[in-house]
Amino acid sequence: MFNIYQRCTYKDMVIPAGTFLMGSAHAHRNEGPVHEVYLDAYFIDMYEVTNAQYKEFMDATSYKAPTLWSNPAYNAPNQPVVGVSWYDAVAYAEWAGKRLPTEAEWERAARGGLVGMKYPWGNEDPNGTQCNLADSSCINYDWAIKNINDGYQYTAPVGSFPPNGYGLYDMAGNVWEFCIDWYDPSYYTNPPKQNPTGPNSGTTRVMRGGSWLDPTFLYFSVSHHHSDSPKASWFGGGFRCVSSVTSSERRLSITPAEVAPGTQASVQLGINNATGITSGDILLKYDPKVITIGETKGTDLISNMTFIVNKDVSGELKLSMAGIEGIENGSGALIDIAFTANQSTRLNSETKLEFVYANFYDQSGKTIPVELENGIIKIIQGGIKGDVNGDNQVRSNDATLALRITAGLTTPTAYQLWAADMNNDGQVRSNDATLILRKAAGLLAPLNEPIVNGRNVIIGLNEVYGLAGNSITVPVKVDRADIIASGDVCIAYDSSILRAVDILSESDLLLVNNITESGMIRITFASADGLKSNTIANIKFEVLTDKVSPITFHKAELYRLDTTPIDSKTVNGRFQSLAMRPEHDGLLQNFPNPFNPETWIPYQLRNDSQVKIHIYTIKGELIRTLELGYKPAGIYSSQDRSAYWDGKNESGEYASSGVYFYTIKAGDFTATKKMIIQK
Repeated sequence: MFNIYQRCTYKDMVIPAGTFLMGSAHAHRNEGPVHEVYLDAYFIDMYEVTNAQYKEFMDATSYKAPTLWSNPAYNAPNQPVVGVSWYDAVAYAEWAGKRLPTEAEWERAARGGLVGMKYPWGNEDPNGTQCNLADSSCINYDWAIKNINDGYQYTAPVGSFPPNGYGLYDMAGNVWEFCIDWYDPSYYTNPPKQNPTGPNSGTTRVMRGGSWLDPTFLYFSVSHHHSDSPKASWFGGGFRCVSSVTSSERRLSITPAEVAPGTQASVQLGINNATGITSGDILLKYDPKVITIGETKGTDLISNMTFIVNKDVSGELKLSMAGIEGIENGSGALIDIAFTANQSTRLNSETKLEFVYANFYDQSGKTIPVELENGIIKIIQGGIKGDVNGDNQVRSNDATLALRITAGLTTPTAYQLWAADMNNDGQVRSNDATLILRKAAGLLAPLNEPIVNGRNVIIGLNEVYGLAGNSITVPVKVDRADIIASGDVCIAYDSSILRAVDILSESDLLLVNNITESGMIRITFASADGLKSNTIANIKFEVLTDKVSPITFHKAELYRLDTTPIDSKTVNGRFQSLAMRPEHDGLLQNFPNPFNPETWIPYQLRNDSQVKIHIYTIKGELIRTLELGYKPAGIYSSQDRSAYWDGKNESGEYASSGVYFYTIKAGDFTATKKMIIQK
């Protein structure tokens, strides 16, 4: 079956019938659980409804103007209409012969064919190039993000940012978009599996996509659902429309293609409903300076017809087919067309293979109307996928270069971006490095791995202690190394308290780090056959001042061997200076435990105190007193600061195996814990 992604009109795009995964496992604001939804095919506006389109509606119906219609910040013809309520949006949609999308239709369209990604373009957080958000140009708003500039102070003209995989613009940012659904925070707990239309009643209507006024990245996620009163009209709210695809609509489409100069590729002419077609005449035109048409042949769908190809006129391809009886039923590819991109064709250019006409007839000679969708052929860089350094070989150094691109240490060329993007998702990430390593080792691409246990992988950082002038080490650990092959991790810390000086990796792991940005650590890693250790890396910090610094995950994306993303849960860490006064006294567990023959006993003091630790047998007999003397308030948890017991009693004899108790006395504070000697 062919995929339809584009109609010949600029106004709307067709989303083919099928299933998709709706919601988010992170379950922010009732986005979970993730659930499979089937939707019939539907058309959706390529752009948000503009002021120019809304003016046509007002002129035709004498409908009232939106509340911000005369405001010059929002009223350019190609800006999205704002200041409209849900009722206004419904009125426009009905006039246009359309309707507002259901929440499920909106989310599937926003995902653009991507699976499990956070945003319409992938998982990379907004940076000003993908969507219109509250950036540094929003000078009237204190909450704007000062280190991002998308170029627009208010709403942007529709289509100002790149489209998603379905060719839809502004599915994140610019304006919030009304959906037809009532909002119910519990709706996802048991939703319909086919064509859900939302709750039967409610007080607010669903809005999706975020707006130019929002600095919060989660608002731009494809799964985030917001709501507002259907009466609300403001400068951050707009809409786009959808319409259903009826079974009587026939669409003849040319599949898109990518080809390198001097190489061959092919496209297909496909139709969504071939029933009754007995004959047909098609004329296509193309640019002969860009491509040369090769073998053109009919598929099994027209195997009972006579098929004639005429390439006599340069730049034209005439196709004719005729049979005795019409096609009984069926859909899919009718014709395969091979072509070669000319050697001199410019890289990153596009050319069209487009219809001049396509006429189909039934057995009685009656015309069968069809909609036509032209094909786009993109000219891409030739080369070897995985050969990132361009030496015509795929080796481990190519995987290293891919990781350096991911970590922001190398600015890639267009060719390097293409060669490093092994899974063709439009981004270079650690899972691409895994595929490069496997290709270098002569291993086949891994099959999709079954998810045996659906729980999240936990990736975490420890709470650590130290003193100014010394160094500390923070391990980055996971609890399920066996299912992880690669990952991209970003960790933030307070650069006025700590300074990252080195990242130490496991010996069998290809890892690249970037610690050049103050307060931020980027780690990207990959392996050809999965992790062998639960410790991904050890981060070495220099302690600058005796204070507290959070050590938190800014991003943690993990991937399986088949490069699919893994749902992960992060556990943040923290540094606290040992010289700081703790909030309360405490006796901590000795380490190691069990032990033989020596151990260390950590503790913390809220106030300066004389400190003693008494060791008792399980019968309560005192065998040793550790006189620690006067200690200032602080945390005594490291090996060089904890109380040390050599395992001997007061007579200098080693204590025998068994259970013992240790009690601390520090001023008014006393506490007891158990420890075990095991010989």
